[in-house]
Amino acid sequence: MIAALAVIAAVASEALAVYTGSELVTAGYSDGQHSVSAFALVAVALLAYAWPGIQASAGLKPSQGVAATVAVAFVAIYGTLRAEFAGDFALWDFGWVRDFMKASAETAEGGSSAAFAAFLLVVIWTRSWVRSADEMEFEVLPKTIAIPFAAVTLFMVIGAPGAHASEVGRAGAAFYATAVLALVCAQLAQSGTTFGELRAGGVTAALLAGVAGAVVA
Repeated sequence: MIAALAVIAAVASEALAVYTGSELVTAGYSDGQHSVSAFALVAVALLAYAWPGIQASAGLKPSQGVAATVAVAFVAIYGTLRAEFAGDFALWDFGWVRDFMKASAETAEGGSSAAFAAFLLVVIWTRSWVRSADEMEFEVLPKTIAIPFAAVTLFMVIGAPGAHASEVGRAGAAFYATAVLALVCAQLAQSGTTFGELRAGGVTAALLAGVAGAVVA
């Protein structure tokens, strides 16, 4: 259970790192539009990471697996875009294609935020899906998290005087808390600690509870 929590937190932390950077980028948009939400990025990342396991347990044939993966990715990515930017879940609505054909420049300019969000969702889906091919090695997790840790720190420094300073700051704090939670759980999993032992008390239990509380907050 602790190992599973470490994996979830590690995948979520990468999504939060992407979200932090996206808020820094969207601060330059003239329409004041924010990035795709942190919840959406984390949800898509976790679904992409879990999907190969779900697919394997379902016993799908290779051709069926490919079709199912494409369908799930489409629903996750386009559905998220519809929910975030159109306020609905109309997966069958491709009116933007017609609008683009009629007035490509205006449509592209007006949909710049959505286009950037689509790019982020595709990137985080692909990254998480590819990452799930190999079992996560807790021994090297600190090195894996070091790169997004440095990137988020840079994003926060650059974004401090910007229009989205508060959003970048909150996103960075969420990343730090989630990354620390992943590292703590990974160390506990390697030591063979169980939740039963944690409930018995101790400094580690208090630390884990504090980090988990920070993530929720």
